[in-house]
Amino acid sequence: MQTEKSQARQLLEAMTKIRRIHSRAGHDAKIPRGEYLMMHVIWEFMSKKHTQNNSSEEIPPGMKVSELSEYLKISSPSVSQMVNALEEKGYVERVMTKNDRRVVYICLTEQGKLILEKVTQQFMAFTDEIIDRLGKEETDQLIHLFNRLYTIIGDIKDEKSSK
Repeated sequence: MQTEKSQARQLLEAMTKIRRIHSRAGHDAKIPRGEYLMMHVIWEFMSKKHTQNNSSEEIPPGMKVSELSEYLKISSPSVSQMVNALEEKGYVERVMTKNDRRVVYICLTEQGKLILEKVTQQFMAFTDEIIDRLGKEETDQLIHLFNRLYTIIGDIKDEKSSK
């Protein structure tokens, strides 16, 4: 048995530790990470639609379940289940278009916007503290390495899927 950990194992352990801490970090708002991410995506999409508002269209500023599913890379039933939970909490609402009542958009409510802002502020304060402790140089190095890792992982996945 190998006494010294391989670099691969050390890298995986470090990534696992970060993921565990990240899922709990800086948020007291009693909202699961997945729900927070979904709300954040809806908010970004709503903001983008608001700035590109085309007054001739009768389309609400939210996202369809299929769009959320595609963007978040999770199944539509999983998205629907999360939307139901968020709707029960009063954070999102389903809005139908006037032209086609079969099409439903998921939009943040005012309460959803407030909780999203609160959790985002908490997480940003946590992130700012990390940056303060790391310092500018190490933070820049970490950003560079994370971006490089992202690119490498993408390249490997592309190479494997093209075989």
